[in-house]
Amino acid sequence: MSTRQNYCVKPYNTIATTGATFKTPCCLMYGKQHGHHGSIESAWQSEQFKDIRSAFDQDKKHPACQSCWSLEAATGKSPRHSYNEQMGGRTVETKLTTVQWSFSNTCNFACRTCGIEYSTGWLRDTRLMAEQGNPEAAHFLGIYKKNQFREEQWQEIYAMLPQVERLELIGGEPLINRHLLRILDECGTHADHIDLQMVTNGSTPPSEELVELLSRFRSVELTFSVDAVSQSEFELIRTGDWNAVTNSINQWMELDNDTFEYWANITVSILNIWDMDRILSHLDKRFGWQKVYWNWVSRPTFYDAVILPEDIKQHIDDNSSYWRAKKLMQQMWAQQSNAEQWKKFVSHTKFLNKSRGESIQKNMPQLHDIIHTYTKEEL
Repeated sequence: MSTRQNYCVKPYNTIATTGATFKTPCCLMYGKQHGHHGSIESAWQSEQFKDIRSAFDQDKKHPACQSCWSLEAATGKSPRHSYNEQMGGRTVETKLTTVQWSFSNTCNFACRTCGIEYSTGWLRDTRLMAEQGNPEAAHFLGIYKKNQFREEQWQEIYAMLPQVERLELIGGEPLINRHLLRILDECGTHADHIDLQMVTNGSTPPSEELVELLSRFRSVELTFSVDAVSQSEFELIRTGDWNAVTNSINQWMELDNDTFEYWANITVSILNIWDMDRILSHLDKRFGWQKVYWNWVSRPTFYDAVILPEDIKQHIDDNSSYWRAKKLMQQMWAQQSNAEQWKKFVSHTKFLNKSRGESIQKNMPQLHDIIHTYTKEEL
């Protein structure tokens, strides 16, 4: 067992890569200065990766891992603990055995907390923001285009499959990607020693061919990303059909196949923290609370619930009673409210409302009333 308090296995056994050439030891890491542009092998031997490992060797907190440190400071738990638990809580040798691959931004949803980097559904809104003079939108529009799949990147990962023990496929929405079936098939004889994980929005039900290919792997974890559990709220936050997603999830979970495990993940933001009692209790009942976890939105900053005005935080906290939601609420108080970021949230929300012909008042009247009561804003 590792006795280091700040240890994480990720820099020692994992590489996270996108449809571009950028590599980090973990998909939760932010900050270009902490990653490496180049091949998987060059990233693995890079100074950036060595610097992070060195910090953990000395039981120090590396700034690249701030998302976990912040969550731990508020709640005592973060994904770092889960990663370590997967390895039995022990230290591991420096050997690449896990690949996290965000292999395309092709997606049929345009979630409000997302962007064109991870969803082609954001193309229209991003173009409109760029036309209105948003320099960041113009920058991303020039980088991310439809079908960001890179064949050379797959060939690089394919050559590593004999040593890979865990492959995590992230989107976009992987289940609608036209390359997915070929990728799964080409894993071939290596699949029986690989644990596969895919994060999906749940819109795609199982097909006979897909189930057959997935069944070749040692195990399969399907994680359904669910940020709302009612039709109107799901429509606004995810732009999808909650009833159709529920039906699709049911079809997956009704499969008679011991290879599959099912999880749920909630992206927690200003848009849904007020409804966490209902969301968590629903998902805990459907999946079992041990298989329901959450990611706390920290980027864009204006969606981070810590920036909420203090009286709105208090209202949400006071009206929460479900035990897991109350635990999550602690993170909301990790920082003081931020008036500048709140203005950005209001401005961005109004932009999307107009662009998409939606409104918080129509789709989420409870959230609208909370905001209006304390700020007089009409969203």
